[in-house]
Amino acid sequence: MAEVFSGRHAGFGEKDRTAATPAEGAEVRFPPRLSLRPDLTDDGAIAEALSALDPLGRLGSDREPVFLSLLAARSSGRRFSYLGLTTASERWLTEVSPDHLFAADCRAALEETFRHGGLPGIPDDPVDQVLAAVRGLAQDHPGAELTLGVMPLGLGHGNGSGLAWSCDPVTGEPGLTGSFGAGLTGAQLLASGGADLAAEAATAPWGRSLAQLVRAAQLRAGRPVRVDFVVTGGELFALRVDHAGFGGRAVVRTVAALVREGRLSTGAALTTATDTDVAQAVLPVVDTGSLPLIAQGLGVSPGVADGAIVFDPADAIAAERAGRPAVLVLPESRPEHLDGLLAAAAVITERGGRTAHAAVVTRGLGKPCVTALRGATVDAAGRCLRLPGGDILPAGAVVTVDARTGSIRRGACKRLEPEGGEPGDDVAWLLSQVSGLPQLTVRCNADGADAARRGLAAGAAGVGLCRIEHMFLGGRRKVLERVMLAPRGASGAEAFAALYEILRAEFAALLAATDGLPLVIRLLDPPRHEFLPDTTVQRLREVNPMLGVRGVRLAILMPELARCQIRALVEATEAARRAGGDPRPRLLVPMVADPGEVDAVRRLVDEVADRPGKGEPGRRIPIGAMIETPRAALMADALATRADFLSFGTNDLSALVWGLSRDDAEAELLPGYRELGVLPESPFELLDTAVRDLVASAIAAARAVRPGIEAGVCGEHAAEPSALRAFADIGVTYVSCVPSAVPLVRFAAARLAAASAEDAASPAAAASPEGRHPAQERIP
Repeated sequence: MAEVFSGRHAGFGEKDRTAATPAEGAEVRFPPRLSLRPDLTDDGAIAEALSALDPLGRLGSDREPVFLSLLAARSSGRRFSYLGLTTASERWLTEVSPDHLFAADCRAALEETFRHGGLPGIPDDPVDQVLAAVRGLAQDHPGAELTLGVMPLGLGHGNGSGLAWSCDPVTGEPGLTGSFGAGLTGAQLLASGGADLAAEAATAPWGRSLAQLVRAAQLRAGRPVRVDFVVTGGELFALRVDHAGFGGRAVVRTVAALVREGRLSTGAALTTATDTDVAQAVLPVVDTGSLPLIAQGLGVSPGVADGAIVFDPADAIAAERAGRPAVLVLPESRPEHLDGLLAAAAVITERGGRTAHAAVVTRGLGKPCVTALRGATVDAAGRCLRLPGGDILPAGAVVTVDARTGSIRRGACKRLEPEGGEPGDDVAWLLSQVSGLPQLTVRCNADGADAARRGLAAGAAGVGLCRIEHMFLGGRRKVLERVMLAPRGASGAEAFAALYEILRAEFAALLAATDGLPLVIRLLDPPRHEFLPDTTVQRLREVNPMLGVRGVRLAILMPELARCQIRALVEATEAARRAGGDPRPRLLVPMVADPGEVDAVRRLVDEVADRPGKGEPGRRIPIGAMIETPRAALMADALATRADFLSFGTNDLSALVWGLSRDDAEAELLPGYRELGVLPESPFELLDTAVRDLVASAIAAARAVRPGIEAGVCGEHAAEPSALRAFADIGVTYVSCVPSAVPLVRFAAARLAAASAEDAASPAAAASPEGRHPAQERIP
């Protein structure tokens, strides 16, 4: 895409000095260059070319000499630079260049180019240099068109070289930015860094022309652009006009501004900004590049935060109360750590994975989290983090947790505060202008009313998963512990009464927040080892609690626990209806493996709802089966005759299809497999083809016996943009993700919809590069 404003001419003698852009009347001046046809490379034609390019005869002179370059079309091989290098012009280079070796380096490079082409050396006469170079290239590339051009260097007083961008590379703030090196060549500018371009251009006579050129190029490209330029003799020449190569907020902010101005269609904006751009754009803008990397792990909850490391949840709470950010470091997190997780700015755990406790909780809280540390270990007793190589990071040391990359860096990050709104504002505005896939809606996971409101504010069409057990993390954990250990009798009744009051209040708040929208509430699904003390009675201990008494199994073995949850939901729903609301709750039965389990729960629901005043005929709460086991997927047709809807929990389903431990696999096994090339990605990160096929066959079997039955996905794959097309194609009705991921998923769905519309309108569009609008393949 370099030099895209220059044209190629079939004939000799046409100088490509200027090209007018169609936007804002900006004129682009490129250094003069000529195209030499293969049949026009004789001495007379070359002499005529030199006269056109150097009408004042300054080639090889000792006073502001002209230098030329020569290359063959469509060739990445030999290129002659600094043709016209004589003793006199070399002396001038030495005098004006800040680098006293620059002239000698130019001679050495030109000599090497001549020798590489089998030429005896640099001719003394500058015209002979050009003749020899043209003949040599014409012989190496028979039939190829040659381009001979002037090389403006930027050396000397009043001259210079610059690099301009159309917006800030990090924040996306619009306006001219970049660097300028007075009296420097482009290479010297890159080496020295130069001065701030905006300040230089504000007073320079060429500043206005440069701003117009950059603006016009951005309008044509539909995204941020880069312009390499040189100023010589008071004239501005563009050397290269190209896409800037930026991502994240810079791209999203630019395309949103162009859409607002009517310069870019929403469809083009959606295909210009990638899913990665959007994911970065909704996060705060920070600079971590100068901080040393000290440990690496798995980023499981995106974001960047810094703080002093602490090794006890109580210390994180104390730091928050004192107004100091803290990073909570644990071997692994458990439900009793919730208060510390809430207080911490970021979380690090030695063990875990994408679906471990720390990952699930921090994603819901919107806090950065890095887990599954590689080579680093948490010494909780010694209150330190032991790093690879033997270094020790003690409590109180300040670190930055960058969960975008899974990195931990020493020191505090620098937060950049862009003008023009909060991160994510541009994403939200773009989403307000488009629609997603009509067959696939986006809901949010919410374990409380606040999370539900955040998700709905981000555009979620309801709550696709509410996990009751997450209401009992932290200080409330004791309530659930007492219920699960409660004996029959008065003390047990008190425990269930306390549980009921909490649930009734939480459900009422959730129903109010989601009024008129679906609210899927999952029955308690706590692995008992996470909620019971280590001194639990022997009868409740399990060797593998993740495959033990959890989900529907717990509901069937402890029907009084299930009744308590159902009664709280039924009564909260009836209260909302009496108050004039439109509550739409749904009850999800987790860890189902057999249709009889759904029947058992339905009987409990009917039992509660049939009590006087607990329900109305025809207004029963729909019951869904959560398909997390391969057996449930294989029996989807039978489940569809018992359940009102289906929800696929792809976290557990992936683990059970693969035979992997969700908490352990990403610490050693999966990273090792990726390094050895056995697997390209973790099946917990990207949707596995076998899992996809199992979900597809389950949906097809269910709809064969019950057409139109709703089928949702609420695993972590629901937030993976690359999985959305597969979900839409196999008939998934909705996906449900954490509130912070709702904009990303909605944007990805809108991109898919735009691409589908484009494909339908033009079959040839399907062949364009992914993520790029055909019109932006090159800046015309």
